[in-house]
Amino acid sequence: MVAGAGAGCSLVKVQNIPTVYDEEFPAGEVVREIMVLGNKHTRTSVIARTLATQVGDTLTVESILKNREWLDRLGVFTSIRFLTLKQPDGLVLFVQVTEATPYLPSLSMELTEENGFSIGPALSAINFAGTATKVTGFARFGGATNLQLRVEAPWRPRRRWTYSADMYWRDRTNKLDDFHEESGEVYLVAYRQVWEALRAGTRLDFLSIGADTTGITLSRSNRDNIVGLSAFAEYDTRDVWANPKRGWHAELALGYNRGIINTPASYVRADLDLRRYIPLPLTARHSLAFYSLLTLMSGGVGFDIPLHQDFHIGGTNTVRGWELGAREGKHQFLNTLEYRFDVIQPMIVQAWFFSTTVGVQLAGLVDVGTAWDTSTEFGDNFIAGYGAGIRLVMPSLGLLRFDFARGQAEIGVRFHIGGSEKAEASRYRVR
Repeated sequence: MVAGAGAGCSLVKVQNIPTVYDEEFPAGEVVREIMVLGNKHTRTSVIARTLATQVGDTLTVESILKNREWLDRLGVFTSIRFLTLKQPDGLVLFVQVTEATPYLPSLSMELTEENGFSIGPALSAINFAGTATKVTGFARFGGATNLQLRVEAPWRPRRRWTYSADMYWRDRTNKLDDFHEESGEVYLVAYRQVWEALRAGTRLDFLSIGADTTGITLSRSNRDNIVGLSAFAEYDTRDVWANPKRGWHAELALGYNRGIINTPASYVRADLDLRRYIPLPLTARHSLAFYSLLTLMSGGVGFDIPLHQDFHIGGTNTVRGWELGAREGKHQFLNTLEYRFDVIQPMIVQAWFFSTTVGVQLAGLVDVGTAWDTSTEFGDNFIAGYGAGIRLVMPSLGLLRFDFARGQAEIGVRFHIGGSEKAEASRYRVR
């Protein structure tokens, strides 16, 4: 049986018996009941189906760690705590949670090397209708005009489907390819947890991009319309998703992109994304992170691949310490090594109706990458940068990166601001 407690219900009122084990779990005991406490917004059924431990299971320290990891993937809690109460016929397992603010109006800001500063209203619902579904929308104006709506269903274990949908509209100056861009994009993703650490799924995307300059698009109308369909498999053993300290994340994706409505595009794209997180044997505050992203595309740029779809590396989300677009090509190979030290480990911050988790992290970094068309350019186009930075870690909202890096001799030390983990941002079309 899984039960939920009301908003005013405390642990003492529920159990009313002094023998409670806090983080010390009797090994080999069978769970007879699960009580969920502290959830004012999140539905008890959502928490219960996400737990690795179910009624009738034998409780172990390993299963408790897995419960914490799986609940953290919902991204709606600032703290998660487990307690047990021993009864004659087994254990009562208490799941005590503190929730982040489910709805948060705010200002959305963006600073990019390509388009400068943009700002506008935003609304984030990280726990829509108590289901842990995330709905985010913003409108930013300034250096570029960006509209976005994103809907993401919560992660679900035990071979269940999860989906997400992203819609963008952009009006901006594409300085990398020297044209004014007006574009719309739609991304639909569905995946299923095959095994505990393996999921597989499919992506369907659509891009409509217009240019004010001839020669940018493959279509004579100066607007390309491209549909892409891909399949992917992910292996994921990260301890947490928001700020991992240990584990692997690996993804292999293969897709076919085809132009429609008088757009003669046709190319295959393959992506291999590897990430490794390693705790250091100093204290729990020290860790390493390694990222490697390889992207290969078939066909020729300007014939099968539109010019606006090749890669430009250098800058905040590729190779720091270099100016934006220092190298370009239809293939890319990006590598990053970061040492991280938690100055302030994530802690709950509350102010009036607002509640979230915030931490501060220092980082040392090294980036190495190349973009190329021919085999000769692969080696010739390698660039590298190194530096240090500070991170504002907000598991329920995102990550802010402030980096100082050196690499390109003629520009000295370069300052970079990034709005998400670099491994994620490197996958974006506009980065």
